Amino acid sequence: MRLKLPPPPAQYDPLYEAQRNRLIEQAMNSKYTMGEDVFIHPPARLLMVDEDGHHVYIYITHSEQVKAGHV
Repeated sequence: MRLKLPPPPAQYDPLYEAQRNRLIEQAMNSKYTMGEDVFIHPPARLLMVDEDGHHVYIYITHSEQVKAGHV
């Protein structure tokens, strides 16, 4: 998820600050929490680092086999 904040106003605006804080809180609250299920919808991929430091992605084939490939 990418967070895109609006540009700041030229002068301090408490309403702008409140909106900015809400956007940041929403983004932080939508992050993965340990112990919760995670759904990864295509075209997103699960990226990991193997023991040798290479980046790999994990995917499931149409026949439901778990596979890995190098990024």
